[in-house]
Parts: sequence; C-alpha cells; structure tokens
Amino acid sequence: MLERVQDAPKARDALTPAQYLALQCLRNLCIDSLAQFGAVTVTAWHSAHTRDCADETKQARAAARNVLQKRGLVVVEGGKVWLARDD
Repeated sequence: MLERVQDAPKARDALTPAQYLALQCLRNLCIDSLAQFGAVTVTAWHSAHTRDCADETKQARAAARNVLQKRGLVVVEGGKVWLARDD
C-alpha cells in the first residue's frame, strides 16, 4: 500500500533571496538581543537589515520584510518583532 508523503514546498512558498536575508537578519538579532534586552524592536530589525543588506534599496528591504509578515513567518506588534514559526 502506498502512503502519501509530504510534498516538497511549492515554488510560491519558497522565500526569495531578499526575503531569506531579512529573515536570517531577524534570527541573528533575536539570538543576540533576546538574552540581553528580552525583545527585539522593529527599529532594531530595520537597522540591522539595512546594515546587512546595504546594497538593496530601501523599498526592496521593506518589501522583503512585508512578505515575511504576510506569510505569517514574522509578527510585528506594539513596536516589537518576533518569529511566529521557525521553518
């Protein structure tokens, strides 16, 4: 009897390189900041993303962060940001 296995992620579900870099930047910031400050601010994420991806335009960086929020990977509320799930 055959059993269904989990399908590979669809191309539309895969992150673009810019989105992946924005997510990786937040992950690194969480590792560095959570123990010291207890939370990561949106401003800190934007600053770190700008620093790490200086060759991208401001609009491209913002678009990458917005997609992460729309997909439910990142939550922004009350000036704080955190990972909703870690794939």
